[in-house]
Amino acid sequence: YALELTLGKVRMRGLSAKAEDIVLACNRGHTQGANGNFTMLHIKGGEVEAQNMTFGNYCNVDLIYPLDPKQNRPRRKDAIVQAQLVICEGGYHRLRNCRFISRLNLCPFSGGRHVDFEDCYFECTDDALCGTATYRKCRFTFFSSKPFYSTYGRGAEFVDCDIHSKVNGTQYLTKASGPVRMER
Repeated sequence: YALELTLGKVRMRGLSAKAEDIVLACNRGHTQGANGNFTMLHIKGGEVEAQNMTFGNYCNVDLIYPLDPKQNRPRRKDAIVQAQLVICEGGYHRLRNCRFISRLNLCPFSGGRHVDFEDCYFECTDDALCGTATYRKCRFTFFSSKPFYSTYGRGAEFVDCDIHSKVNGTQYLTKASGPVRMER
């Protein structure tokens, strides 16, 4: 983990309406600056809220920072390796107008009992999404065919979401079992 936090009832709010203007980022992944899987944040505790910000692991993706192009960073390597964003333990988490950028094992607030995403954007490959979440008015770009490993328990729910699949062939949702509900 880059940073382990024990906290609860925390609000993080970007001071811009554009989520891409506020970026929490790292650029490490399995065999690329890390031994084993790498996770940017490990949060123990519940009721974490975030709004108007980007969480990104730019190990395999270029960092483009529109406010100051001098801050742009090229990806560390072209190979797609495991690199998680935020792993949680406990409680309810709420994210609004946030972006989650990585590839393999994106893991945006994965592990929380329930996570509520609204007006968020996700860019990922396999085993990437939180299987205990509700996604409302979110946008997704899938670079592989199984964005969830599993949606155990209550499962995942998509409400009025847009999904852009870059997969050649069939787009699945889960690798293992579990419910997924989709409604417009």
